[in-house]
Amino acid sequence: MTHVRIPDFSQPVPVRFAPAAPSSLGAVFARHVAARSAARISSTPARMIDAETAFQAVIDRASQVAAARAPTTLADLGSLAVAVALMNECCLDEEADDVHAGLAALIRGILAVTGVDLPAGFEGLSDRG
Repeated sequence: MTHVRIPDFSQPVPVRFAPAAPSSLGAVFARHVAARSAARISSTPARMIDAETAFQAVIDRASQVAAARAPTTLADLGSLAVAVALMNECCLDEEADDVHAGLAALIRGILAVTGVDLPAGFEGLSDRG
């Protein structure tokens, strides 16, 4: 005769809570830069996964910013340009296709007009000076 153990679901199960993730786009991007730097120093599978996860968090948060209401001020427009730049960081370089080259030109123009800077650690727009 085989015995099967049935779990006792009547007892509460302890739950571990992860610390809250940074919510601002700048904080999420800073986490990505740190993870990317660590992966470049020592390219272990764990660090590569961490870097990819951090970049996906940037894309997710930047997508939320981009999907928000249409910008009504220069500051809003600058924030939108930064969000779009961060979402497309790996595509905005001298080897970009025509669509991404146009996007890069648009982002550069918006940043110039609004006076907004890209965050430290941004590696796209390689010809931005």
